[in-house]
Amino acid sequence: MPSTWTRDSQAPHSPAAPGAPRLVDAETLLTGLRHLQQRIPNYVHHTPQEAREMGRAAHLDEEFLNAGIHAGTVWDETKQYIGWSGEEMRELADETRRWDDVERELRVMLKGIGDANRERKHTLGTAVLMLYMVLRRTTKYDLPHMRPYYEEMKTAWLRRKRGGKKKNEPEGDGPGTE
Repeated sequence: MPSTWTRDSQAPHSPAAPGAPRLVDAETLLTGLRHLQQRIPNYVHHTPQEAREMGRAAHLDEEFLNAGIHAGTVWDETKQYIGWSGEEMRELADETRRWDDVERELRVMLKGIGDANRERKHTLGTAVLMLYMVLRRTTKYDLPHMRPYYEEMKTAWLRRKRGGKKKNEPEGDGPGTE
């Protein structure tokens, strides 16, 4: 599938259509995300061990949770035994559901950002491969001054493809000649 990304249409400072949201560049988004982290209540990163230890209680069945919240709501002494009233548990469950929605939306956004970046990488990679093919065909006679650049590309391609082979090993013609 060909990429739909173009240099002009996706540039962060290109004029947007009237009423369209202004496009953001990566640096602005990074700064905003780092600032946002400081404003999220209870924002934390758990170690793998901590996450495993929390796993069972954090993933209880919804029906079981609701039954427990209901039991805590009807029993007057719940707070004395567990430190939470039934109403406090219900409020925490509601807040948890709202943050679940935030998590889902961020996953969707992250996938979109990843896919957009994959398109950029694809577009760039395709352009570089096309340049390599053109240079391979033209540097010998038509563009001899470009030969060192072609050789640099060829060496980098072969090193990556072969995992850093020695200079005295035979070389192929590079990408597109397999």
